[in-house]
Amino acid sequence: MTEPTEPTEMTEPTEPAETHAYVTEVEDVAEPVAKSPRTARGAVLLGARILTGMIGVGVAAVTIGAAILVPLPSHQVTPVSRLVTPVASPQKRVCAGPLLRLGDDAGQAATAVSSVGKPEVRYSQSAGKATRAPLTSTDSTTGVAPDLLTLPPRSTSSSLLPLLSEDTRFAQAVSMLKIAGMVEEEKGALRTSHPLLRDVVLATIPASVRKTLHSSATRVADMLGAPIEVQALHEFHAQNAFGALLLLERVALRCAARGDVAGNILALRRGLELARRELFRGELDDPMRAVLIFSRKLGEALATAGDLTDADGVLREALDMAGPSGQDRARVLGALAHVAHGRERRKEAQAYLSEALELATKSGSHELVTSLEDLRRAIAV
Repeated sequence: MTEPTEPTEMTEPTEPAETHAYVTEVEDVAEPVAKSPRTARGAVLLGARILTGMIGVGVAAVTIGAAILVPLPSHQVTPVSRLVTPVASPQKRVCAGPLLRLGDDAGQAATAVSSVGKPEVRYSQSAGKATRAPLTSTDSTTGVAPDLLTLPPRSTSSSLLPLLSEDTRFAQAVSMLKIAGMVEEEKGALRTSHPLLRDVVLATIPASVRKTLHSSATRVADMLGAPIEVQALHEFHAQNAFGALLLLERVALRCAARGDVAGNILALRRGLELARRELFRGELDDPMRAVLIFSRKLGEALATAGDLTDADGVLREALDMAGPSGQDRARVLGALAHVAHGRERRKEAQAYLSEALELATKSGSHELVTSLEDLRRAIAV
């Protein structure tokens, strides 16, 4: 018979270490706390906060809009103004006057100032008429007082005053012309409102009166230092042949130097017209040579401008007036050769050049021969 054995204890199965750790960590995690239900008081507070924020935003928006759209108060005051028209005043110059001394000729009145001798005063004016009078307030109680020179106010066109008679009311005349629209003032100078009006006035002035006016204008222009073109124009219309021809030649040279072909031709045409006029008037010693010189220069200027037909006609007229020999004829022949070459007449150009070189060689002008040789080489090319 066998003995009963003691029951063995049941051992729990061992769990892995990792599972135990996981359970431990899970047990360590805190359970979420359940939120308490929202009460009516909290809802009221939240709504009040939202309403307050919206009111603040609205107030800020209204304030910014008002600052932009609503006009700010302003105060305007029109400044007090006055139109001031300057009035020209006369120019005054005081001469130093005589030598001053204390006392008189007898040595008495030691505190009195008297003059010694009398000064010589010289003066001139470019426009208007200066007046001379003794200075009223002076320290010299006896003798001669210093001189006071007074020049009336100079108008904007005072250069016209010497051309007019003394009894002419210049200011009133200019005012009436402005009102009528016949003249205009620009940059301190008077001019006609339209070129046609100027031409009509010039055409209706008697020839003798116009000549006298231009003669006076010539003196005024020279005195004021006017440009040479202005002086030449007045000399031309004043029919002062010698002075006009000299000035017109200088004007032509200046125009040619600056490339003003039209101005050069105009000055030479006026010179040629005046020289032809002198053939019958006889004021020049040798008007034929003046016509010859201006004809040749005008022909050369026309050729430079490309007007070969007119240039040929002017130069042929000059050739008829030139002598059978001499430098003048050689120069005219050289200009004709240049024109013939431009018109593609080579044989005619060669003939002119051959004759010109022959005459230049006989005259002994080496400079003229050199210029003609240069022209021959240019034509040969």
